[in-house]
Amino acid sequence: MKEEPLSEEIFYGKENRILSFNGSVSSENTEKWIDRLLATDKESPEPITVHLNTGGGETHQAQALYDIIKSIRSRIIVVTLGMCMSAGLIILSAADYRMALPNTYFMYHQVAWSGVNLESRLQSQDIA
Repeated sequence: MKEEPLSEEIFYGKENRILSFNGSVSSENTEKWIDRLLATDKESPEPITVHLNTGGGETHQAQALYDIIKSIRSRIIVVTLGMCMSAGLIILSAADYRMALPNTYFMYHQVAWSGVNLESRLQSQDIA
């Protein structure tokens, strides 16, 4: 008898209102994540749990997710696991409830401007 491979749908999906956000915060991923949030919220206003594991990414994409999370009617519970870095912290801050598994790694840094630390750029402008 051939075993069926495990599907993401067994553990995640609209039916059980648990979504998995894994990977970088990019335009491609953010579009998928926003679609999932809106579709799940459309079903009912019950809370949605998001498992967040990201090394960060594009700030403006994280801000788009932040705005969607704040604008939908469902309460959002974000559980961080693995890592929550950089732009991921913006997403985490949007949640109504925030939790972290014991070995979650958090990291933040100053905003970079074209690969240059913004504070350094401002300091060099002051010097000039």
